[in-house]
Amino acid sequence: MTQPQDPTPEAWAAVFARMAGMVMSEQTVTTVLGLITSLARDTLAGSVGAGITLVDEAGNRSTSAATGQVVQRLDVLQYELGEGPCLTAARDAAVVRVDDCLGRVSSSTVLTIR
Repeated sequence: MTQPQDPTPEAWAAVFARMAGMVMSEQTVTTVLGLITSLARDTLAGSVGAGITLVDEAGNRSTSAATGQVVQRLDVLQYELGEGPCLTAARDAAVVRVDDCLGRVSSSTVLTIR
């Protein structure tokens, strides 16, 4: 298995060019979030899906956009377990990249997704 490679500068330029156009348009938030998740999935090598998790001030969690049912189901599982990469990213205000997700749940209930 090859290691995923980071996107090239040209790929990032294309992503930002596409994103710049939507800032000036009247697209809905749902459409914009859907585009962001699609661009993330398509730009990051090896990605099988992407989603956006929102956590409000009361700690309520929701998936505001996802590229498919698998991402939505994994998000629900994370919310039920109270942990996982999306919740770690939100809690720590950090980027979380998971390169291996073969459904592994350890004894400490650490969820990994691919």
